[in-house]
Amino acid sequence: MVTWSSVWSWTPFPPMTFFSVIVAAFMVGVGWVLLATALRPRPLSRTAIRFKTAARAARGSGQYFYDPKAGGENKSPFPTIFEPASVYLSVIVPAYNEEGRLGHMLDEALQYLEWRATDTTGYSPEPFTYEIIIVDDGSKDGTVRLARQFTDRYGSGKVRVLALARNAGKGAAVKQGMLVARGKLLLMADADGATRFRDMENLERKLHEIADWEHELGAVIVGSRYVALAEASRTVRGRAPTSKNGQALTATTAAGSATEHRTAEGHVLRDWRRKLLGKGFNWMVKYLGGVCDIRDTQCGFKLFARDSARTLFLTQHLTRWAFDVELLYLAQRLGVPIAEVGVNWTEIPGSKLRVVRAIVSMALDMLRMRARYFAGIWRIEYA
Repeated sequence: MVTWSSVWSWTPFPPMTFFSVIVAAFMVGVGWVLLATALRPRPLSRTAIRFKTAARAARGSGQYFYDPKAGGENKSPFPTIFEPASVYLSVIVPAYNEEGRLGHMLDEALQYLEWRATDTTGYSPEPFTYEIIIVDDGSKDGTVRLARQFTDRYGSGKVRVLALARNAGKGAAVKQGMLVARGKLLLMADADGATRFRDMENLERKLHEIADWEHELGAVIVGSRYVALAEASRTVRGRAPTSKNGQALTATTAAGSATEHRTAEGHVLRDWRRKLLGKGFNWMVKYLGGVCDIRDTQCGFKLFARDSARTLFLTQHLTRWAFDVELLYLAQRLGVPIAEVGVNWTEIPGSKLRVVRAIVSMALDMLRMRARYFAGIWRIEYA
């Protein structure tokens, strides 16, 4: 027969000490839940959001870009994401010591964008205008000089350079570029040119298909190295209607493209070690980062509607490699429609990523992110 005395004989503590520990743990747990509940962000009214947006737009971005027509240097002020869109597409290119790879990426991107701006036969939901914003993240090489050569060639209306004073991390660079963009759609694209740029059109089509314009949520489309191009795309979350005509989403063939380093069939070329590490990282993203059902969070090719970008990048706190996970975590919490679309991608020599070190750093960042949002220390910044 089990008695209380037999139970206490198995514990090294006196009964009062044991009960005190249980009660203290319970009180701490209750206090934590109450604190998290009290600090959890609450949506603002539409009127409050518009007032807040107008006030921020009036203050300006405080950032300046190189404009040859204004005497050079960084003398022309950037707008802010709180102002109405004035071009159709903004391309944000974070760059750190990318003098050797940036030129190839910009040549390919601009060739496609210039073709889209003049083509009248392809996919065009509205008049196509664009800008590219190269965000130099405190480079020590000639990245800024190279980027400004493209501004000289195409003009500051199409190519702008935002030079940060010191290295702040890829996430910080992308955030700075997004917050001064003019586009209705905002594309994040890596400076190495690993993703075939004209695949953007697949992301663009999917965004228009699933975007929630009515509730000002927009959409986020993730370029994915794990979704086969035969699948075209895969809706993850949100209110994605079926295609009206049932046609597959395929990239438009632009006139010429510098893509000799990619396979013609659209396969992904990756080192086997990165594939193995990628599978382990996907497990971390799901269970540490809280991002479900997205196969490729780290591909540097993502398309945002302006409404989505404004809220997500205002809230973003992580500045290093895990910032993509935070953006997708926030999008899922807010109910923003998300989809993955297959892209042509290959690994480009010259990567500065130290994979194992980056994964450890990202795991710690994801744990910190989840704890701080849960406790209400970090709050969603409604825009």
